[in-house]
Amino acid sequence: MRFTLAVIIAVALIVAVVLLLADTSWAATDWKAQAQKNYHHAVTHSRLVGGGHVIEPREEAGYYREACRLNRYVERTWRKIRNPQPLRNAGDWAPLLKHEGWPSVAVPHAIYIIRRESGGRPEAKNPTSSATGLFQILATMYPGRNLYDPVINVDTALQLYRSCGWSPWRVN
Repeated sequence: MRFTLAVIIAVALIVAVVLLLADTSWAATDWKAQAQKNYHHAVTHSRLVGGGHVIEPREEAGYYREACRLNRYVERTWRKIRNPQPLRNAGDWAPLLKHEGWPSVAVPHAIYIIRRESGGRPEAKNPTSSATGLFQILATMYPGRNLYDPVINVDTALQLYRSCGWSPWRVN
């Protein structure tokens, strides 16, 4: 009986080890490549928020450590891009528009739309319709989306812009 139990446990352990080794998520990460990727993302964020110079990954510091440092920078600046505080005007949303992929030629006009539709307030709601958020997108057209979230609102507006141009906002 003890011998059978020991064999079963040994086989289970071998199977578990084989499955873990076969799982690609456990594969060694190329930390140098990850650090470089995080560096380029951090430089983009630095330009968007008007930050200072971002230090490139240094081999002597260890690429894992550098990847983590740069990732923390990206997370910090993402909070500034996603929710500029305090909001002074609609132009504060320009970094988010650029980050989310708006064409640079369309950003000034998008800021004009944000200023006109919501005054730059992501919590804006039209009292007579379901128009919601920065771009005052009709919530009834996008059920299940939290259009009060600036990122979701900007992405939805970008989809509208790509499919219909400025016509959903009737710009004169």
